[in-house]
Amino acid sequence: MKRGQRLFLIFLIFALLLCSSAMAFESTMVSMADPDRGDEQIEQRAEQTEWVYRYYNGKLQRRLWSITYGKWLTDWIDCEP
Repeated sequence: MKRGQRLFLIFLIFALLLCSSAMAFESTMVSMADPDRGDEQIEQRAEQTEWVYRYYNGKLQRRLWSITYGKWLTDWIDCEP
């Protein structure tokens, strides 16, 4: 019976060492980053907007629309001729 317990203990220690080394290898692979790769860098971009025009009561008006966020940024503004 002692031989069986010893064999089981050796197997358990070997399995734990194998799993812990695999997890350490995987975590180092995930945390490694290549600074030379430009395509994975974060880029700051400006908000895209457009003016929308309409005629209301004979007057030309405009309103600023945010393409980026999908919402109005201003109220209707009368355009001076």
